Amino acid sequence: MNSMISLFIDDELTIDEKKTFIEKVRDDTSFYKESSQMLQQEMLIRSDVLEDALRTDIELPQKSWIVIMKNLLRPTVLVPAAMACIIIFLLFMPLKTTFKPDYPSRFVVYQPDVGKVEIAGSFTEWKRVPLKKISNSGYWEAMLKLPEGEHRYTYILEGETPYADPTVLTMEKDDFGGVNSVIQVESRA
Repeated sequence: MNSMISLFIDDELTIDEKKTFIEKVRDDTSFYKESSQMLQQEMLIRSDVLEDALRTDIELPQKSWIVIMKNLLRPTVLVPAAMACIIIFLLFMPLKTTFKPDYPSRFVVYQPDVGKVEIAGSFTEWKRVPLKKISNSGYWEAMLKLPEGEHRYTYILEGETPYADPTVLTMEKDDFGGVNSVIQVESRA
C-alpha cells in the first residue's frame, strides 16, 4: 500500500503534496487503480459506521428503578463494592502526622582563599545552597532551618570540591569516595 494514498484519504497532505498525488493518479494507471480501490474500501468502512450510528430501530432495554436497585443491593455486588470503597478510603485518607518544628542551625566554615562556598545535605535533599561571605574575614556562613533528627552534609568549594566540616567530629564516607559530616538536631524544649 502506498502511504501517499492513505495520507490523501485522511486529508493529511499539503497542497503541494495533493498536486503531486493528482498528477501521479493521472500519469500512473496502477497507482490510479490502487487509489480507487482504497477509496472504495474507505467509503464502505465509513458507510457502515454511519449506518450503525444513524440506526433508530435499536431498542434499549427498559428497566425500572426497583429492578436496578435490587441488582445493586445483591450481596455479590454490594460486598465487593463496599470493600473497594474501604480500600480507596484507606489509601486516600490523610495520615495523622505530627508537626515537627524546624530549628535554626548556623553553618560556618573558614575558607579565606575561595570565591564560592555551598552546602548540600540530607536537609536540602542534596541540592546546593550558597553560603554568604562574612566581609573579608575568610569565614562563610548560612542559617538554615533543620528538622529534628540526624543529618549528613558537606561543603562544596568553588562549585566542585567537597569539604567535610572540620568542626564536626562525626563523619562518614559516602558512596562516591567523599566524606560527609554528621550532625544531630535535637528538640530545644
